[in-house]
Formats: sequence, structure tokens, C-alpha cells
Amino acid sequence: MQTLEEALVQRLHRECKKGVDGSAVVDIWDLISKLAVDMIGEACFGVSFRMVETGNDHPLPNSIAKSLVSAALFNSLPILHYIPFFKRIDPYLANFVLGAINERRTSGVRRYDILQLLLDMQQNEDFALTDEEIRKESMIFFAAGSETTGNTTSFTVIDLVHNPACLAKLRQELDDTFPDPMGTTPITHDACKALPYLNAVLNEGMRLHPVTLTGVTREPDDDFVLGPYALPKGTIVVSDFPRAQTNTKYWGEDAKQFNPDRFLPGKEQPTDAFYPFSGGTRNCIGKNFAWMEMRLTLAHLLRRFDIEFIPGQNESIVQFITVRLVENKYNIRVRPRTL
Repeated sequence: MQTLEEALVQRLHRECKKGVDGSAVVDIWDLISKLAVDMIGEACFGVSFRMVETGNDHPLPNSIAKSLVSAALFNSLPILHYIPFFKRIDPYLANFVLGAINERRTSGVRRYDILQLLLDMQQNEDFALTDEEIRKESMIFFAAGSETTGNTTSFTVIDLVHNPACLAKLRQELDDTFPDPMGTTPITHDACKALPYLNAVLNEGMRLHPVTLTGVTREPDDDFVLGPYALPKGTIVVSDFPRAQTNTKYWGEDAKQFNPDRFLPGKEQPTDAFYPFSGGTRNCIGKNFAWMEMRLTLAHLLRRFDIEFIPGQNESIVQFITVRLVENKYNIRVRPRTL
């Protein structure tokens, strides 16, 4: 992961060298999205797509996006099951994953990644997975672990450029912790994990920008009265994450404002109104991986570069699988810092 973070830093340095004043306007949404895909590629399949380094897209994430759209259409329009040429899974995706499975088997190389864990399960008679099941599980891990983390990190960067005082406070914490990030005090996750304001900033970003506009669903076992509503047995109840996480009843009058201080140690948070990784025993399986990626990305970006808001950006959001910017684009100005 550190190698990929450094690829982001080097990419930004290259862009800044092109600028006449040593700065550059970059699409930070696109760069962080590419970084998230590179990272989940390493975690899932043991390969980097080098999207940050090259600036190019890779067919796999586009193929997964197509397959997710198809799956949504199949669920909404069952008649599509009877149309032979309408494919539920993009062929590139199936071929890529099955090719990765075959390559791993024939090479005999073992890697500590999700694909290896799934392949190892084939040796367990009680939990043996078919190659097709491994393909499906890999797609879920890839889709769930890229857009969610990338979008959350990008939304947090947007919050920071809108709030210079918070940005300065976080930068000071990073400067104090990593005075020599290229030498004696390298940026590590163990160190980032202990930074109270960095964690507070990310929690506040997740509070204001949940990755989905709908939450956990539940069905009452019996007839149930919830406030003014009488719910018959079997009624599907869907929680509303954005309303819960910006409700003044729980978060105060500044509930819709970016205020990381509310998450600093010693402050009480309404745990029943904050679900960044869902809730209960079946919450997000990739939570620790997401935290690691978000902490390291912000730490490397802000310790090595100054970032500035550029007026005129479209901040309208839309949801398909996750919440994202309508244009999938957000420009900021970056400038290397003197270390």
C-alpha cells in the first residue's frame, strides 16, 4: 500500500513540474478513485493496475461497473432473463478472474490476498467454493472496496478545502508527527492510527457523506408500533443514514457543518446515529482495510502538498451503487510543500 501511496505523490509532483508556478490543477476525484482501484487490485488479486502511475483507466473496474448495472436491471426487469443476447456479467470480468485463478494454480506462487484465501477454501470440504463462486466473491470484494473508500476519501478532501482552519489543524498534526517523512519519520499506518485529529476528520467526512443514501433493512417478527406508524408483521423497514447522521437531535445545531472536533477523544458521539460501516455483527468486513487506505492517503497527500479550493466545481451528488459526484470530477490546486 505504501508503494501505491508513493505513486500518487510522484504523479502529483510530475503534474506540478508542468505548471509555470510550480503548482497544478488536478482532478483529485479521479486520482483518488484510481488509487483505490490500484489498492483493491493488490488486495484482491495481487496485481496493481498502475492507474495512478500511468493515468490510464483499466478495463476491469469498467467491466465490474457494467456487470453491476446489468445486475440491477435484471432485478428490476425480470423479462431480461429471457433475452439471450443481454448479458448479466461482462465477459471481460469473467475471463479476467478465471484467468487469475488459473495463473495462480499453475504458477504455484502463494500471495497473501483475497484470491488466495478463496482458493485455499477449496481445500475445505465444508466450505469449498467453485471457481464461479470465487469469481462472484472477488467481484463483490473489488466493487465494495474501491468506490466506497475512494469516494469517502475524496469527499473528505473536498470538505477540507472548504474549511481552511480544519485543513491547517490537520496539517499541523501531520507535520508534528512526521517532521522528516522521507527519512527518519516515514508515514506509517501505525503512526497515523494514533492521530486523533486525522481520525476525527475522517469520521466527520463519513458522517456527512455516507456511501449509500439508504441503510440497513429489517423486518419486524410481529406487528409493531414505531412512533406514529403501525407496522404489520413482515414490513420492510429501511433506515435513513443521511438523516440520522445529520439530525440536530443527535448532533446539535451544527449537524450539517463540517466540524471534526465533535469526534475528538473525550467527546461523546451518538453511536445509534452513526453507521459509516453499517452496524451489528455483520458490519463491513473491509472496515480495517478502508481505515488504513483513508488514513494513509490523507497523510501522504497533506504532508507532501498544499491543496486549495477552486471555485466553480459541481458538487451535486447521485447514487447508483454508491454516492458519488454527478460528474465524477473535482479539481483542486496542489503545490509541493517544503519538507
